[in-house]
Amino acid sequence: MKYDCSKLDEFINGEIEKSRIAGASLIVYKDGEILFDKNFGHANIENNIKISDNTRFRLASMTKPITAVAAMIAVEHGLFKLDDYVYEYLPEVKDLNLKDENFNNISDEKYNFTIRQLLRHSAGFAISAGESRAFTLLKDEDLYELKDCIKYVKDIGLQFIPGTKMGYSGSYAYNIVARVIEVTSGLKYSTFLNNYLFKPLKMDHISYVFNEGDEKAISYKSIDGKLEYFDDLNRGFECYYPGYESGGAGLICRKSDYFRFALMLLNKGKLDGVRVLKEESFNELLHYDPTPNFESGGTETFGLSFFVRDAKYSGWQKLPSGCFGWSGAYGTHFWVDPVNNMIVLYLHNSSTFGGSGAPQHTQIESDIVDIFNLTR
Repeated sequence: MKYDCSKLDEFINGEIEKSRIAGASLIVYKDGEILFDKNFGHANIENNIKISDNTRFRLASMTKPITAVAAMIAVEHGLFKLDDYVYEYLPEVKDLNLKDENFNNISDEKYNFTIRQLLRHSAGFAISAGESRAFTLLKDEDLYELKDCIKYVKDIGLQFIPGTKMGYSGSYAYNIVARVIEVTSGLKYSTFLNNYLFKPLKMDHISYVFNEGDEKAISYKSIDGKLEYFDDLNRGFECYYPGYESGGAGLICRKSDYFRFALMLLNKGKLDGVRVLKEESFNELLHYDPTPNFESGGTETFGLSFFVRDAKYSGWQKLPSGCFGWSGAYGTHFWVDPVNNMIVLYLHNSSTFGGSGAPQHTQIESDIVDIFNLTR
């Protein structure tokens, strides 16, 4: 069956013409076939470098699903269990207090969190209420290596009692997960990823650093109808230096690499005859219990790093029930639709329009639903 995808071209080209984004890549896959695969605009306006299949994008929080899969691989290897308390592996994070916005203790009660709670954003860290301010506590020498991520956890404290709510953690929670993987495996986090995920899946151009000669998607801000160069080449993600192996952000790859990762997810843990994850482990990634959002009070349906669309709770989501995926701060966005056998991977290079709910992401979701007549 043929589908008219012209509205996708029109929308993305229109966003570029309005100087809202510099460029983008989009892949639409359905029923074993890539139906749409195009690059638009510039990776680097100043040097007139167009986005191509070789362009490497900064994934930002689309690193998190990779960390969740890595955690399930570690569980399969017997390194830990999801419901283990993290202090069993990192004693420094034992017995945390709830703290206010000035990092003062709210009470004398102490709490502990599990690996599952970290992955579900229910461990007590919330970017909206303390985690962002926590960066002010970090010293420059602690921004190079993952092992230093836990030094300030007790000072930062928790914003809510673990397991009672969902509060999105930009980096801290997933950094802790990655550090647990390091401690229990005896490997650097990047080595664990390469050995157990990237090499088996033939994700050949993914790493925490840009290489010399890479076609880099420079991030731009859209201000008053103009694009302004944003990238700080001395940083990997936010305050971290390049090469900081964050579990929450920082990976860089070509669209073909992440597409292979998404194909593995659509196939419930395997790709090209290679199984990197047992099907029961894959199912664990998508298991959720409806949870109140710490900030808004609304109901969240998060699995282990993935949003999972449930029509009963996520009415704002345009996608069919059962879809799962996530987004990143520099404009990356993907979802897998197991009911309709689809993958959509959209990448643009904007620090203005990024993260979950970016207008380009929601518009493409709406267009895909209309083009393919998907039941919501």
